Amino acid sequence: MIDWVKMNIHRQIMVIIVAVTIAIAVASGLYHYYEEKSEQEFLSEYHNLIEKRRVTVDLNHAFNDVFYEARGYILYQQQEKYNEIQNHQKTIDALMNQLETLVGSHEDYLYLSEVHNFYDYYFHDLLIRYLPMIEEESIETVQSLLQEEQVTTEINNFKEILNDYRYQISEIVDSKIQENLDRHSQSRWAFIAFIFLVMLLISLMTRMIFIQFAKPIQELASIAEFVSKGQEIREIKSVEREDEIGVLSKAFQTMLKNIQRNKQELVAQNEELIAQQDELTAQQESLQEALQYKDENEQMLKRRNELVKNLSSTLNRQELLQNVVDNMASVLNADKGMIVLLDHDDYASFGVGQKGVQQFMDHFHESILIRANEKKKPFVIERESLPVEKGYSSEDMMSSDCIIPVLSDTKEVTAIMVFTRIGKRFLSKEIGEFVGLAKPISLSLDKLKSYEEIESQRLLTKEILETVREGVQLVQQDGTIVQSNRQLNHLVGMDCSKEHTNVSEWIEQLTGRVKQEKELYGFMMNSLKESSQNKSSFTYKIRDPKHRVIKVYYEPLYRNDKRTGTVFVHQDITKQYEIDQMKSEFVSTVSHELRTPLSSILGFSEVMLTKELKPERQKKYMTTIYQEAKRLTALINDFLDVQRMESGRQAYDKKYFNIIPILEKVIEVQQVNTNIHQFNIVEKAVHSDILGDKERIYQLFTNVIRNAVKYSPDGGEVTITVREDDNSLYVDVKDEGLGIPKEAIPKLFTKFYRIDNSDRRKIGGTGLGLSIVKEIIKAHDGDVLVQSEEQVGSTFTLRFPAVKDRTMILDETCTQPKHGTVVIIEDDLSLGLLLQNELKDTGFRVVYYSNGQKAVDEIKSLTTKPDAVVIDIMLNDDMNGWEVITSLKKDPHLKNIPIFISSALDEVEQGKTLGISDYLVKPYEPSKLSKSILQTLLQKGQAGQILFPVNKETL
Repeated sequence: MIDWVKMNIHRQIMVIIVAVTIAIAVASGLYHYYEEKSEQEFLSEYHNLIEKRRVTVDLNHAFNDVFYEARGYILYQQQEKYNEIQNHQKTIDALMNQLETLVGSHEDYLYLSEVHNFYDYYFHDLLIRYLPMIEEESIETVQSLLQEEQVTTEINNFKEILNDYRYQISEIVDSKIQENLDRHSQSRWAFIAFIFLVMLLISLMTRMIFIQFAKPIQELASIAEFVSKGQEIREIKSVEREDEIGVLSKAFQTMLKNIQRNKQELVAQNEELIAQQDELTAQQESLQEALQYKDENEQMLKRRNELVKNLSSTLNRQELLQNVVDNMASVLNADKGMIVLLDHDDYASFGVGQKGVQQFMDHFHESILIRANEKKKPFVIERESLPVEKGYSSEDMMSSDCIIPVLSDTKEVTAIMVFTRIGKRFLSKEIGEFVGLAKPISLSLDKLKSYEEIESQRLLTKEILETVREGVQLVQQDGTIVQSNRQLNHLVGMDCSKEHTNVSEWIEQLTGRVKQEKELYGFMMNSLKESSQNKSSFTYKIRDPKHRVIKVYYEPLYRNDKRTGTVFVHQDITKQYEIDQMKSEFVSTVSHELRTPLSSILGFSEVMLTKELKPERQKKYMTTIYQEAKRLTALINDFLDVQRMESGRQAYDKKYFNIIPILEKVIEVQQVNTNIHQFNIVEKAVHSDILGDKERIYQLFTNVIRNAVKYSPDGGEVTITVREDDNSLYVDVKDEGLGIPKEAIPKLFTKFYRIDNSDRRKIGGTGLGLSIVKEIIKAHDGDVLVQSEEQVGSTFTLRFPAVKDRTMILDETCTQPKHGTVVIIEDDLSLGLLLQNELKDTGFRVVYYSNGQKAVDEIKSLTTKPDAVVIDIMLNDDMNGWEVITSLKKDPHLKNIPIFISSALDEVEQGKTLGISDYLVKPYEPSKLSKSILQTLLQKGQAGQILFPVNKETL
């Protein structure tokens, strides 16, 4: 076994390590065993002492409770106190039993004996003798006997015994804890001393190992160093060992002998190798020159490839130009450079300041471009270096500029490149290579130009798609959506811009929004088929986020007679669809509304023609025919009014007036047709004047109040409240009728719209009344609002702009203005005289002409120009009314004269374009003309010519 260990260093070291490890483990185990045993003994004693202390404290408390209850029983003779004494006695018995199991020392037995003695004295003697006496003797007698027997002294002595024993136990606990801490401290120091001894032992063993193993190795290392330096070693001291060091020593001796034997052979071979090395050196110099040439060519090709790669890496013009100039400067080994596109004047530079760039851009057309167009190949310009190019050098330097034209396929110069070497020249052989470098740049510029043209067309196509009002989708034959516009997003209410989405996926996204999603999917997929016999369009409805009716149609796309895709166009036909529905409903409504009065007219007319009737019966039938004819006339007028208002051809004769008389007149008319409604006007406004057309305002109030009556079939109050604020005058029409559903209020003012309800359908009507109200109020810069609750009633609020300037209001009783001149041009003599008398009675000076040309000539010759001109359009001479107006408007002295048209032609819009002040359609009351002229002159501010009093009650 010992020989086996000696044969291996590793085994020897492992034996030492194992021995040390076993010693440390045994010592640690003994230390741990000692610590555990000591700790268990301490804990056993400690828990015993703690328990004794607890029992002692509980005994003390229990005896104190007994003393307290006994005093209470002596004083009050309560049975509960006596019961408590017995309970506490049982507790004391249990605690004394526990204490008997815990005693171990002599002091413990003495203490236990004292407790037993006092227990027997107190419970078996004192209480037995005195408790019966309490019921028989007085308290004073009992207390006197207790004092004589010194019971209190006995009790206090016993308490002192209890407290002393408790304090004694606490001191023992503290001393045990301190002993345990001291023992722990001593054991730790002992263990530290043991560790120190172990470390000392390890150090001694390490030294022994070093002496045994390291010293022979050091001797061998010193011998190896001598050998490496070429010194000759005669012999090596033999090492008598059986381990690796002995083997190494013997091997080293053998190796040294072999080295010395082969040394002479190596010297001879070395001389031969030196001769061969000289020959190889010459060959190496030749190869290095060839390799240098190869590296230069490889570097040039690498830079060219890098140039081509960078040119193909971008399609941004400025980025491409910057890549060209940066890479060319690197390939040419230039200090600075620049490239300029001739057709765009775009440029990029390298190492050139902004001032130099601007100088080149301003002057290169004058010489460099001319030479480049002539030569069509690179050329060099030698010049003296500029001060800024020399930097800190003070010597004379030459700079070389190489101009490289970039040619297109047609040999036209499309770009100019200029590169500069400072202090170095461009060689002739290099210039030939620059032509090859310019070719890939030319190809890249051509590619860029083609890309920009294609991109421009693509953007133009996209912009066209984005501007059309229809939603457009381009779908491939496999059903992949490759493009769609923004309008489609708006129509379907979601983002459809994600490309390469399948039609089926797009339809799934519409789930819940489209009513006919399966039919839409089928239509689109059938449309993609080559031999599709599909119908050309399909209509579907969208529910969310807004109700729409969409019509989709398709057109196939072909390229080289091969179908490549399909364009789907989604058109919003919601309004057209609603109009078609309203037309159908309108035809039904109008046919009913027209046929009903016509039936009455035809029926009563036939009866009157075929039968002899009494006069009163004839009058009754004629009255019915007259009323039905008025009803037909009102219906037709409603149609015509709506048409004129929507086309903008409705003329409004706006004047200042009070709306209260109009409301009263409307109520008077409506009161005739009902006896179950009560009408009330509540005036809360101080001023109830507006600027408007009396006839249209009357029509507006008639439609609103008539609806209030019509849709209150059970009667009730109709209250009209007139109120105002700083900016507006309000008229609230409130009824107690059927009310309006909330969902119907937004459509209430739509033409032909009627609420789909049987209670309202039987009332009748065309659905035009409120649309006329909306148009009239809008033409008066006002608004109409609706508040309604079903089965409670509705309130229509009409808002008019408030009159700011009260002096603009004309009172019917005012004195007429004076000193104004009015020219009348009218070919109808009787009408002309009628208007002339009206204006004269109003206070105007009137000049009458029946010929338009004569009137124009004389007006121009007058020194004092007229204040107003009244013209008929249809004059019986060569110049009609329009020509007269045009002639007056062209004259700078006459163009501001107010012009009033009095004509049977209803061409108000054309008159407005010529700047007329008012348009009166014949027949009309002559007073309307005089009032309109007065109103216009007041608005122009001619206060010096027109004076009149105003009724104070209206201010």
